[in-house]
Amino acid sequence: QDVTFVGTGFLVQNAGSVKAKGIELEAVATPTEWLTLDSAIALQDSEFESFESGPCASGEVSDGVIPGTCDRSGDKSPNTPRWQVHFGAQLEQPISNLVTGFLRADVTYRSEFATESSNDPRKFQDGYTTVDARAGVSFDDGRWELSVWGKNLTQAEWIPLSFDGVLQPGKIYAYPNEPRTYGVTVRASF
Repeated sequence: QDVTFVGTGFLVQNAGSVKAKGIELEAVATPTEWLTLDSAIALQDSEFESFESGPCASGEVSDGVIPGTCDRSGDKSPNTPRWQVHFGAQLEQPISNLVTGFLRADVTYRSEFATESSNDPRKFQDGYTTVDARAGVSFDDGRWELSVWGKNLTQAEWIPLSFDGVLQPGKIYAYPNEPRTYGVTVRASF
């Protein structure tokens, strides 16, 4: 299914069919008892195999089966970057019989992708990299945990979603990603 903006609202419709193929590899290594490394890499190719009533890009002449729509068959499906790569590392060390300290860092890369299904060149997001980190202590075999964390530490900026302006041809609205964020988490398991 696809959500298409039709000038005054959003229309959820069947996009026909999507053809997706790819490969994903994951690996986890524990070189020492206190260090764990993990990684994942995904290569994907996803496109609308058949979508004859899709949204038109700004200025595009309608050629879809429904007036005011465009044939998106063969175009990239939205939010499907060709490459996604992730690396993570976690250090974990007992401090005492009841307390374990930990430190985790994650780096994730996503390549360019369309932010919506018209494949308007202005609505493509360039590739970006994010860095997240977390540090803390766990007590009583992990039943209690206290951690401080940060997400998007490098202040990467990207647009996960965009759409045309209401009754304003050529105008684009977009939702930006969350900026750098920090927090403290207290977790209990019963």
